[in-house]
Amino acid sequence: MIVTSQPDRMWDTDARATFTVSDDAVAIFAAIDRCTAECAGIHAVKKASRFEALEPVRQGVRERFGAFSASSAAGLQLRHDHGSAEKM
Repeated sequence: MIVTSQPDRMWDTDARATFTVSDDAVAIFAAIDRCTAECAGIHAVKKASRFEALEPVRQGVRERFGAFSASSAAGLQLRHDHGSAEKM
């Protein structure tokens, strides 16, 4: 397991599919800090796409770095597991 020595150096991103009573199938995307294990951002959506997958990262960068723009989170590394082949 990779653990960083300072927060906001490396985040993991991941997705899970689940079901709700009212919306049927949904995808939940999250960004997790590798140092603190805190959730930097979370997003649930009915139809998953690569744009929706980046929403938790946008949320976290805005909150922790002050803005979502070029270089605002310079040095932050993102990890992911390339997901599964199943459709969300």
